[in-house]
Amino acid sequence: MTHWKTPAALLLALLLLSLCACGAQPEPLTQPQMTVATTVPTTASTTTVATTTTTEPTTTEPASFSVDDVAMTATPDSSCFSEIGYSEAFETLVVTFRDSGKTYCYTNFSAADWAAFQAADSLGRYFNASIKGKFPCEKV
Repeated sequence: MTHWKTPAALLLALLLLSLCACGAQPEPLTQPQMTVATTVPTTASTTTVATTTTTEPTTTEPASFSVDDVAMTATPDSSCFSEIGYSEAFETLVVTFRDSGKTYCYTNFSAADWAAFQAADSLGRYFNASIKGKFPCEKV
């Protein structure tokens, strides 16, 4: 019988022996793996054992765009719009016209475009010069 000097060596030997005894073959790697170093204290020294764990990949399906999910801001100083909003996730500008009450979405509208629109002296003038006819539009 072999005398094991450290619990880590014994643990490693038992792990290898159990894999061999049951004829286990390593599974093909189909998922990302993460290596974690574990410190095992012993009476004489400290041994670091690397273990590998498989983690499930996280996938997030993109949600579909909904105007109801856009936080709208009232624009009382604008004679053109009653409210405006922006979805950064969908790069979509949403405007509600004051006179008609109709709401339109303008897609492919970047965060920089949104910042420039908000900073404009006149939302209506900026809209007519820089947005209308330049971005895909859909009436909601």
